[in-house]
Amino acid sequence: MNTAQYDNSNICGTCLKVEGPKATIIVRVVDQCPGCGLAHIDLSESAFAKVAEPIQGKVPVTWTPISCAMTTPVTYHVKEGSSKFWTAVSVRNHKLPITKVEMQKNGAWVNAPRKDYNYFIIDNGIGTDGPFSIRVTAQSGEVIEDQLPGPQPGKLFTGKTNFK
Repeated sequence: MNTAQYDNSNICGTCLKVEGPKATIIVRVVDQCPGCGLAHIDLSESAFAKVAEPIQGKVPVTWTPISCAMTTPVTYHVKEGSSKFWTAVSVRNHKLPITKVEMQKNGAWVNAPRKDYNYFIIDNGIGTDGPFSIRVTAQSGEVIEDQLPGPQPGKLFTGKTNFK
């Protein structure tokens, strides 16, 4: 996604319906394209080959954000280096764009700001090596809550559900 619309990773994980000269496909935004102009997207080689002839290089496409067709629960990746003193979690496999993540610390919900590399971080950590709760809010306002076993660096955990 172009840098402006990537919006510091706020669109990361969103699915897009991309209409090109040859076909319409569904893709998921996973990174930003610093060299792309406003409204432009940079497709993977295989995705581009479905919407246009690869020899063309650049082609006009239209894209629209849509709900991802997921049937499995969200997953949570705990970033390497995480601990009770600094905690970073990436929410993955979600149907809808995420606007907010909170983690529970000492019985209170604490907002975890999103970094431009798509991790939600509590700089002073969650304060425990044990289980902690996480609350994820979608752009639609829908909320899901899960409990993770702890800030275990590099681990991927599966939640209970996904957005509807």
